[in-house]
Amino acid sequence: MKPLIIAITLWALFSPLRAQQEWVVDEVIFTGNQNISSGELLETMTLQPRGIFRKVTFSIPRLSRDISSIEAYYRHRGFLDANVEDFSIVRDSLTMMVTVVLFIDEGKLTTIDSVIFRGNKVFNDSFYRTALPLRAGDPLDSTLVEQSALTIADSLTQRAHLFTNVTYSMVPPEGKQNRGARVIFSIREGPLVRAGEFQFTGLQSVRETVVQRELLFSQGDLLTAGKITQSVERLYNTGLFRFVNIIPVESPASPGDTLDAGVILALSERDMFDIQLGGGYGTYTGWYAQLELIYRNLFGLGHRVGTGGIWAEVERGVELSYLYPRVFNSPLSLDTRSFWETREQAGVEGNFYGGRTAAVFPFRDFTMRGWFEAEFPAWIREPPPTPLYPPTPLDNTYLLGWSISRDTRQNIISPELSSVVRADLEIAGLIPAGYRFYRIRFDLRNFFPLTERLTFSWGVQSALGSAWGDYESSLFPPQERFRLGQRGIWAVRGYEEEDLMPVDELGNVRGGEVSVVANVFELRFSFLRNIQGALFMDAGRVWRDFDDLFSPGLQFSAGPGLILFLPFALARLDYGVPLFPLSSGRFHFSLGPAF
Repeated sequence: MKPLIIAITLWALFSPLRAQQEWVVDEVIFTGNQNISSGELLETMTLQPRGIFRKVTFSIPRLSRDISSIEAYYRHRGFLDANVEDFSIVRDSLTMMVTVVLFIDEGKLTTIDSVIFRGNKVFNDSFYRTALPLRAGDPLDSTLVEQSALTIADSLTQRAHLFTNVTYSMVPPEGKQNRGARVIFSIREGPLVRAGEFQFTGLQSVRETVVQRELLFSQGDLLTAGKITQSVERLYNTGLFRFVNIIPVESPASPGDTLDAGVILALSERDMFDIQLGGGYGTYTGWYAQLELIYRNLFGLGHRVGTGGIWAEVERGVELSYLYPRVFNSPLSLDTRSFWETREQAGVEGNFYGGRTAAVFPFRDFTMRGWFEAEFPAWIREPPPTPLYPPTPLDNTYLLGWSISRDTRQNIISPELSSVVRADLEIAGLIPAGYRFYRIRFDLRNFFPLTERLTFSWGVQSALGSAWGDYESSLFPPQERFRLGQRGIWAVRGYEEEDLMPVDELGNVRGGEVSVVANVFELRFSFLRNIQGALFMDAGRVWRDFDDLFSPGLQFSAGPGLILFLPFALARLDYGVPLFPLSSGRFHFSLGPAF
């Protein structure tokens, strides 16, 4: 390696590439790499070939660092003697482009001869041999060896051996003929750890009881890494802290003993008063802006009070809210809101006021929510009545609702193998007053990563609602009917509203009682860090009532899309083309929070 570094240094001193012009990488070519592909090697480098959206400036320091990265990558893959023995640079003065050629000597592959464990008592050798991705005869991958050491430590910390220490060594083969190396793990398991006295640091306005109710352990409980990690997540989820760390304090103890370790809870509170601004745009909903004033720590107990408003093309209003988390230190939280708003939806507009109280209860990976809502209409305007859409009497709504949901996505940009599922049930009129109707909605989305940069997904949403009871109150309220792209109902990209929603005898667009929307498939591919492309197919329709279901049938659309993940929002532009029959397409744009 030293002769090559000297050659690079001399070349940098005397090469005309040191002129003031900016040279751009055109191609990077590898020779001699038989066991590792050029694509894999490129992923280790900062110098990248020119692309449609990529232009990388060439420099000698970058080339030197990239050569070191390539050699380190080979060593991680078991090629301990690999090196970049030479390089060549071809430049085009007319285009200011540089082609880099790297000559690689891979050397011989070192394999694993045996895997040895020393000092393990909690788990036997056979357990680790099954759990770890290291097998005799496999290439000696130092990255896998390091990950295996972390896996051993994690298996012990999950059993309350928090002060375990795992080290490893790779004994190289002896002699030129022998290419097998021994991997040795030295394990110091340490004592079982129980939670001792708590010590709080950084608390100013938040009471200690608020922190303790989020912990999954009490004094005297066995303390595991899982309990600590989940407790940290729960404390962050309160919205009260910008920094959380839970630190068990080790003290002298003999191996095998049970240790009562003090627990330091280091916290940093965030600003409790906050002003949040938001907004966006949707093809079906138009522009919207939101303002919310929040205080997060009423009474020092994490109670949250807020007021806010929304101004949009289809909705305007204000609300007051109060959140009571962990009622009597239970997992149950209560969320109470009062509102006044004006809505302008397809086929109806009105002015409404009222309130809602919801109880939220997490259960394992699911979130269950139940609520009671009272809504009073000040006025409602809809198109002139017709035989299919008779006039609806003005009445109040007293509604009970329940939902269960589960979201296993790791994040929005790269959801991995995951799903989102939600089921809602709402019934109005159980008390002898107001409208009588029910609504059922089911949402399902699934994500399947095909490669590191390619994800396949599909989803379906169905919604059903209808009135019940005697004729006088058996009309489904117009403001409660389903409309594509509004109030939680998905859109079908590429269509106008009147193409997929019920239309009365006078040609006015109306809401419906049955909705089915499917994202038949979506293929997302990443070509820059925060930019993704997409190909999609949608299908859907809203029907007047259940008797009209599938007559006419679902309408399909397909097209490309572009997704931009901004630090504060998600922007998406799709072009949907109606199918069966094929007709001219339509752009669908959205800008807003990423969910």
